[in-house]
Amino acid sequence: MSYANRCSFRKTWVSAYSDNDRGEPETTVWHHHLMCGGSISVVHRLTGWGYGVWDYETGYRSPCGQFWLASGDVDIRDCLDEFDSEEGMIQWVIDRANNCTGGNRPKRIGVTPQWLEHRDNWRP
Repeated sequence: MSYANRCSFRKTWVSAYSDNDRGEPETTVWHHHLMCGGSISVVHRLTGWGYGVWDYETGYRSPCGQFWLASGDVDIRDCLDEFDSEEGMIQWVIDRANNCTGGNRPKRIGVTPQWLEHRDNWRP
């Protein structure tokens, strides 16, 4: 059975700015939250400096904060019938990631102020 009928991407943000040839918002974002605690997002945006190049980007953020981004007209919503699990969707994004490729930067959620002060010279 295809994963297309078990997966829903919800539009979560639309930019207010739409001064372009198409009259469309310059950025639209959709999210799908995964059972593992991560999420997959799709961004449709106008790129470049006045060139009017539209791009789809698909990203995956793992529960521990690592992030993979596949850009260059990569929209996972067009391929949902290929998947039979969330793991397949995650691997699809990781295999196509060409900008952000996971890295090892944990989220700062739940850290102490002392840790922030020491690491980033942060002051309240």
